[in-house]
Amino acid sequence: MFGLSKPSITLRIGYGKILGLLFGVIAYFSLSIFAPETNFAFRFGFLIWYLTLGAVIGVMGIFTNNPFFNLDILWWMRGSLTGAWLNFVLLIFIYDEISGILLSIFGTQNLFSTPWWFVFKGALIGVVMDYILTQFAGEGSHTVVPELK
Repeated sequence: MFGLSKPSITLRIGYGKILGLLFGVIAYFSLSIFAPETNFAFRFGFLIWYLTLGAVIGVMGIFTNNPFFNLDILWWMRGSLTGAWLNFVLLIFIYDEISGILLSIFGTQNLFSTPWWFVFKGALIGVVMDYILTQFAGEGSHTVVPELK
């Protein structure tokens, strides 16, 4: 695509942004439907957040091993940990807003009314993104250094 061949970090980041935009649009319209009281800036923030999440997961595809622990980092570990961590960080900032939205959707006596599901959702989205990016754009240091291809 566009003169780039697999494996390529540029492809990973580009496809990651496209996937992130897709998840962001889904989040934007889901918030519009299930929580219409949210303002435009909050919904648009989610769209931009998932676009950024896709780019970060694309960049994280460089790392396939941890030399300190002598551990291979598989795509599902990398994607789930990155997605969960980034959504955890976002949750720290918007905990009250998400809590109010989930309470209005699910009520108080429901397991899904806790905002901490947002972290699990980030892990799932991260796994999906990293799997697709690994399949279509490769992974590892050879995505950056052409001589390693």
